[in-house]
Amino acid sequence: MTNGVVSRGILATAIVVLALFAAPLPADEPAVEADNPTAFLEKLQRAYAALAERVSPSVVAIRSTGSPSGVSEAEGPGPVVTTGSGLIVRKDGVILTSQHVVSDALAIDVMLSDGRRYRARVLAADERSDLAVLRIQATDLPIVKWGDADRLERGHIVLAMGNAHGASGDGRAVVSAGLVGGVGRALPNTFGRESDRYYGAMIQFSAPIGPGNSGGPLIDIHGNVVGVVTARGLDGTGVGYAVPIDRHTRRIIDRLQSGKQFEYGYFGAEVSQSSHGHATDVSSPAGAMIVSVERDGPADLAGLCHGDRVTSVAGEPIGSNHAFVRLVGELEVERVVSVEYVRDGKRHVADVTIGRRPQHVAESGRHRWMDFRGATLGEVSARVRAYANLPQEALLVMLVRADTPAHRAGLNPGDVVVRLEGAP
Repeated sequence: MTNGVVSRGILATAIVVLALFAAPLPADEPAVEADNPTAFLEKLQRAYAALAERVSPSVVAIRSTGSPSGVSEAEGPGPVVTTGSGLIVRKDGVILTSQHVVSDALAIDVMLSDGRRYRARVLAADERSDLAVLRIQATDLPIVKWGDADRLERGHIVLAMGNAHGASGDGRAVVSAGLVGGVGRALPNTFGRESDRYYGAMIQFSAPIGPGNSGGPLIDIHGNVVGVVTARGLDGTGVGYAVPIDRHTRRIIDRLQSGKQFEYGYFGAEVSQSSHGHATDVSSPAGAMIVSVERDGPADLAGLCHGDRVTSVAGEPIGSNHAFVRLVGELEVERVVSVEYVRDGKRHVADVTIGRRPQHVAESGRHRWMDFRGATLGEVSARVRAYANLPQEALLVMLVRADTPAHRAGLNPGDVVVRLEGAP
């Protein structure tokens, strides 16, 4: 079924491209032979195949085993398996994927395109951008080439690659093709509603995707990664969304590769949202309208309030709500910036001291997490304890950060801690 969907997607794109070539061209452009459609389709087909073959070695399949939130004990003691995708960003085994693919993971397994399997650990993860960086014990791996999502336009051809429907168990990524439907698109509030994720400026595309594609690359016709596939629409139209690879995202990825968290600036105000519940796209009116202000937060202390429209921050004009959110997130904590805003038709200026964005509290039901010497430890649910015959006081190692005491001691995600210095 998946292959059928992919074939129709590629054929549809081919027909569009063929129609463009067959249409009359301006006098100043060279003519293109279109009297042999079969030859053209064969050439296009070879181009798709060559592109997929070139990028495929840098795409991995991910199998995450754990006990995700929302699974009740009544559903049985068996582990929950999530499939996903990733892309190799460093030759020494560093892999980029979506954070939601590996959240709550007890064990993470990675399959390379040549069939080799590795156990992975999380170097660092950023829930807000929905990005995570993994590490496997491998060297001399083929890496992806970065593109620039800022150069994408509606109608550009893109390919999605990954572990669609878990079909890449042999390591060979599933490929689908489509067009960019829009840039700077916001996702409905059903995505990331329970967390602090921000999906305010996504790439919308028509390449068919399915469960397991998350974390895989969206590539342009040059084989460059322009996005990380994140979600598909809930309306059954087959529309997909990807986190754009641009200057802002690359900064986050670079930070995560070093094993460190990305620190977001905080304004302490919520700007107006679209009808979908997230910040509007780049076509919004200039400025960002404040709809609520946190008491004693940075904006409140500077005198801003509900109804103010922010037009400039730190000298940068604000063209949309999304631009405001991104710009504030990139500002250094404790930095004092000049903010221009409009109130009752009059322009005002205020100095705002940027705060540190509060981290989302990772808690779900009975599960609570704690940090201990570079490892994130989680309480074990009763059903998992019964399944694995674990003691009441057992703690699961959820994440181990690089170059920490826990890492140097050899702890890995999935390990179970039952005693500390002989005590439960």
